[in-house]
Amino acid sequence: METNHTQSDRIIQMNFTDPHDIKDVLFVCSGWNEEGVANQVKRFESQGYPYVAPFIDRNHHETVNMNRMIDMAAERGMRYAHLVDYDVEYRYTETVPAMYDYIKNRPDVGAVHPWMQGEDADPTAEPYDFYLQDGTSLLLRLDINGWLPQFDEEFLFTGWSDLDLGENIHHHGALIMNDKRYPVKHDLGNTRRRSQCSFLMANERRNRLILSLKWFVVGITKWRGVNEYNKTVPRIKQVPSMYELATYTDDELETWWRSIWPEHPQIWRKDGELDPVDNWETPVIGGRNIREMWEQGWRPT
Repeated sequence: METNHTQSDRIIQMNFTDPHDIKDVLFVCSGWNEEGVANQVKRFESQGYPYVAPFIDRNHHETVNMNRMIDMAAERGMRYAHLVDYDVEYRYTETVPAMYDYIKNRPDVGAVHPWMQGEDADPTAEPYDFYLQDGTSLLLRLDINGWLPQFDEEFLFTGWSDLDLGENIHHHGALIMNDKRYPVKHDLGNTRRRSQCSFLMANERRNRLILSLKWFVVGITKWRGVNEYNKTVPRIKQVPSMYELATYTDDELETWWRSIWPEHPQIWRKDGELDPVDNWETPVIGGRNIREMWEQGWRPT
């Protein structure tokens, strides 16, 4: 793979572990496009990585599939899993060796995540602790203080489950490092766009709602799942099931998903602001549209 490195960058590259010697990482290349997955597998194998496996995502149920991929790596005795989407371009061959050497030498780090918008390499940049913004090309430690990382399968289809995983990594006492040294590029144009389907968009925003409730409203120590939460709140604040959402009309689905703010809860909290989703009600069955009220200046008293 061609790179745009200077001579000094290539000297840095020589200090990384050779791909042939990275024998405790399982690369799991996933996606619904069989040809794309096969091509991604071949790319890593051609670079010398010894353990690369395909995973065809037939049901597009992200959390179940991710857990199967993690379990696959653990069952093979690996210490780490590299979760690879088929439509991610690795512009720099140093990306994985750099992340690998970092996490291997830092037992306090649970995951390393590269920048993912095709930015130019910055080999001298220091990885920094942050919340997990996205699970693209995540290098994940499989034993975090005795915990095998798992995605929460109450998060349906796609969206927000990776950010939930990040909160759980921090909860179990490990750091998440954002790494801008050798970014990847995620070609979102090749993914199934949930914005084209109101039902998938509704489930994506349902996940956003669960994320806020679980970590910031109820709190992780008291959270017992969606069903138990729904028993404690009035109807207008209950989280609908996938099956309930399936009964909504297209207009109701759009009204529902648009009522939930799309930004990560941490974006609000890091600036010391309230997260509007904390006060959410469903406008579909008589609740207030908190998002619209918020945009008009309303705040809880």
